[in-house]
Amino acid sequence: AQVQSGDILLFRSKELGSKMQRVLTGSDYDHVAVMIKYPSTGHIQIFESLRANGVSKWNWSTFCKKKWYENYEKITYRKLNLYGQTSEFKDRE
Repeated sequence: AQVQSGDILLFRSKELGSKMQRVLTGSDYDHVAVMIKYPSTGHIQIFESLRANGVSKWNWSTFCKKKWYENYEKITYRKLNLYGQTSEFKDRE
């Protein structure tokens, strides 16, 4: 599957605090990032909010090279689906 802007990554962190958050929220995930692809270059960046930095932007290639994925038990990729939107959803945009 090819990345498009608006796709998301869902993360399940290994940290104890993140595990507690999942228990309290009943969620399988404790973190999310939005992917942006720049059509002119093909570069992919992710935007995420972190406790220490607030909202940050990272190059996807850096994420992979530095093996930041090793900080997570699980990462799930979800495609943005703009087809079949209801008028109720469009009204909230």
